[in-house]
Amino acid sequence: MVLLGLRWGLPLLWLVWAGLAWWSAPREVPAEQLERDAAAGRVVTAQRADGWTDEWPSFWGARTPPRVSQTGWLAVWTLQNGQVRYADIGPFVGPGPDFDTVFDDDSDESVPDADEVGFDDAGVTYPGSALDYEWVSLRGVTWGGEQGLAYRLSQAAVLAAAVIGLVWLAMVVGGPVPAAGTRWFWFWIGLLPLGLGVLMFWFRERRFVGHPEWQGRGDRSGWLGFGCLVFGGIALSLVLAGARALLGGFLVPG
Repeated sequence: MVLLGLRWGLPLLWLVWAGLAWWSAPREVPAEQLERDAAAGRVVTAQRADGWTDEWPSFWGARTPPRVSQTGWLAVWTLQNGQVRYADIGPFVGPGPDFDTVFDDDSDESVPDADEVGFDDAGVTYPGSALDYEWVSLRGVTWGGEQGLAYRLSQAAVLAAAVIGLVWLAMVVGGPVPAAGTRWFWFWIGLLPLGLGVLMFWFRERRFVGHPEWQGRGDRSGWLGFGCLVFGGIALSLVLAGARALLGGFLVPG
């Protein structure tokens, strides 16, 4: 039963991870979408940022955190359905929702207050736009990033990825001697992005275990596996970029 669970549990868990990671991945949308989402009450959290934090290493499915900045040009917000959206809203023209002091009289003079960036009491617009006003209106009701369904889905994806990685590593290190390459070969192959190397290991070494026609070529070295990791990672990046350009950011987020 344990062997059967390992044989079929790994790909099933990968499918669970893939669904969670895909749904909660950040999706680029037009800036006007923030207005529509806010007006419909779909926004749960919102942040300004100067881009994305480049953290490594990172588990698959771990949402890259935004580089939060009060004067950021990027808006990142989460929805009630667990999705994450972001848009370029241009240079700083108003306070973000996650700073409690921006409307105080004693706040930094370099930070304009609400009357300077949105609408006055008579409804006359100052320099800025409806989007600026929408952003200001989010203050106090949406702030921060570690709350809401999107955060929980992302954390679940990280947990699933961690379990997949540990099971795969246990198979490579402590399992039967691989038939299609050395343990080092499969170690490097398993590090391919999106868990595709883990699926390759499962398909080649576990799905057809005991099938004589799948035996042999166990002399594939770790150097070959490392080369496959480097070139395979580059090729996969190009394929994903092409798929995103062809299918759009909703189907291929990033």
